[in-house]
Amino acid sequence: MHCSKNDFAFGQASMEFIAGFVDGSSSPSTPDFNAIKLLTIQHHILQQMQSWEIIKDCAGSSHSYDSIVKINTETGPITTAEETAKATNNFFNNAAKNVKTEGINTIASFKTKKSLGYEGISNIILKHCVKATNKPFTYTCNFSLSYGTFPDRCKYALVIPVYKRGDIANRPNYRPISLLLSLSKVLEIMMFNRSNHLHSNRIIASEQFGFRNGITTENAIFSLINTMLTSLNNKQLIAGLFCDLSKAFDSVSHSILLQQFAYYGARGTCHNWFKYYLTNRQQKEIISNSGENSSSNWEIVTNGVPQGLVLGPLQFLISINDLPHKINYIAKPVIYADGTSILVNATDITELQTKINDSIHHTYEWFSVNRLTVNFDKTNTIKFRSKKGKEIHNCFSYHNSIIKESNNIKFLGLELDKFLNWKKHIDRLLPKLSTACFVIRTMSSYSNIPTLKMIYVPHFHSLLEYGIVFWDNSTGSVKVFKLQKRIIRLMTGSNARTSCRPLFPKLGIMTSSSQYIFSLMRFLSHNVELYTFNSTT
Repeated sequence: MHCSKNDFAFGQASMEFIAGFVDGSSSPSTPDFNAIKLLTIQHHILQQMQSWEIIKDCAGSSHSYDSIVKINTETGPITTAEETAKATNNFFNNAAKNVKTEGINTIASFKTKKSLGYEGISNIILKHCVKATNKPFTYTCNFSLSYGTFPDRCKYALVIPVYKRGDIANRPNYRPISLLLSLSKVLEIMMFNRSNHLHSNRIIASEQFGFRNGITTENAIFSLINTMLTSLNNKQLIAGLFCDLSKAFDSVSHSILLQQFAYYGARGTCHNWFKYYLTNRQQKEIISNSGENSSSNWEIVTNGVPQGLVLGPLQFLISINDLPHKINYIAKPVIYADGTSILVNATDITELQTKINDSIHHTYEWFSVNRLTVNFDKTNTIKFRSKKGKEIHNCFSYHNSIIKESNNIKFLGLELDKFLNWKKHIDRLLPKLSTACFVIRTMSSYSNIPTLKMIYVPHFHSLLEYGIVFWDNSTGSVKVFKLQKRIIRLMTGSNARTSCRPLFPKLGIMTSSSQYIFSLMRFLSHNVELYTFNSTT
């Protein structure tokens, strides 16, 4: 169904109604805008105190999906494919009836941020005005989801370049973060909630570990390391190709993405919604320099998915979803978002050479067809082996270009070397932990224990905990424990010869070995299906 701009007259007027709260042109009786400003100021005062509570909420344990594919309805669960399709179709056709309360709940779930879209409305103001704006929001959301269209006014995004790493003057070293309109955020979340079947019905490839509920970087690291160790235990040769894509999110072709959505079942009204969502989007760059903002002109976006809310990652997962099926018959892909790692094992050097060259060819051809660019400068190969294993001297290439070989690689924050030794990772970790010790020593003279623990958690504990299930059983972990004892003594004001045995329980902090056991048990309980048991009794 084709809808013109006039179809959204009421919806776009609602945006002007909301914007009136910012510029003062609207003066509704409820809620009182002065009261809203007062609440906003109060929130800013309490924001620092509440920030750690937000962190605790965000650190809640994740839940994995049930292994049985089913759809829950008002009459009970449905497991047959035909009834599931019928129930899902009825849900999408009647989705608009559930929007009124869903819109309120969606806005209430927003994080309290001060960042603004181009309409000048922050989440703080939106949450305080939710009752007054509920009717226009509900009407616009109903219209959008029922007729498969998207308001033109909501297609504008302010882009903030966020520095990643490398040369600060090099533009590829920045990540574009889109600041979207308030109504656009609501519509995106509602459509994302209606796309959960992509995960629950296992439509997203199991080799993809990024942006998936219940799956963490630990799952991806485990898959990679387990594949390596299994091959080495079977006395096979194994090599890895670690690809780096240049601006993957910004290079996604809209036409190819829409074809992918249709292939995975998003047709009719749902397909039209994504088509209108991607068509004629505009953005402009905002650069802040010495407190003054400069901006570019508005430009039409012809490629890429916005990085700012939930639909961008989902659209990228769909765009790259069929890559594993292209190569998993000759290799083991491990993909985290746009990071593509490919492991190839073989019984001899000739077979390894053939299989990895075929994997490189199929992978790069797939990237080329889907208009994604491989950064050869950051793409590496590694030939993994035991210390007693023979060195493999062959090299790998693509179109007569030799792919760089490395002895170690950084994979999702962990440093891996060709012997699967954790020495390099621990050597990189120790200076960061030493910095945390310096911060605690500096702050200890005028901070109490609770404040020092607040510093300890992000600056020391987070680094210690990450990936500990993989590296703590290595010999170098003793050095980490010595640094942990040093920082505990600094926090309690103890001298260097004081025993730390009573200090750990006093502070409520686990030793590194205890943290290793706890993290290992937690990983096991969340991923029982990855392991085999000797007996079912």
